[in-house]
Amino acid sequence: MPDRNTTLGYWLPIFVFGVFTTVEGYVAPTLYPWVYVAKVASVAIALVANRHTLRIIRPSLGVVWPALAAGVVVFAQWIVLDRWIPYPHLGSRVGF
Repeated sequence: MPDRNTTLGYWLPIFVFGVFTTVEGYVAPTLYPWVYVAKVASVAIALVANRHTLRIIRPSLGVVWPALAAGVVVFAQWIVLDRWIPYPHLGSRVGF
C-alpha cells in the first residue's frame, strides 16, 4: 500500500488546480487575472513542496516522442472538429 505522503504528492497539485479552475468561473472579470496568477503560484508551490515524491518520475525517450506525436495529432483533430461541427456552447468563461 502506498505511503500517504507519497500519494499526497501526486493528487495535491491536481486538486489545487481543480479548485482554482472551479473558482475562476465565479469571480468578477476584473479579478480574473489575479485569480489566475494565484492559481499558477499555488500549483507551483504544491509541486515544489512535493518534489521529493515527483522526483521518481523519469520518462524515457522511447515513450516521449510517440506521446508528443499523439498529442499533436489529437490537437489537430480537435481544432478541425471544432471548426466543422457546430455545437451549443454551454456557459461562458470569464477569462480571456
